[in-house]
Amino acid sequence: MYDRTLRKFDSRIVQRHLARKVVTRDEYKTHIDALEDCSHLAEESEVEFVSSPRKEETEDED
Repeated sequence: MYDRTLRKFDSRIVQRHLARKVVTRDEYKTHIDALEDCSHLAEESEVEFVSSPRKEETEDED
């Protein structure tokens, strides 16, 4: 289950919480420093991007 206290530190809204003083910079720094380093769990992958014609370009050809 999602811990409600982590919600204050959600990276998508933490700047808003800092501005509204929901969370202090010291609380945020303590939270970030306490996070576990999971870099060893990361996997490298390759991605190939393939472009497709824009919709307008295909309509002009018809």
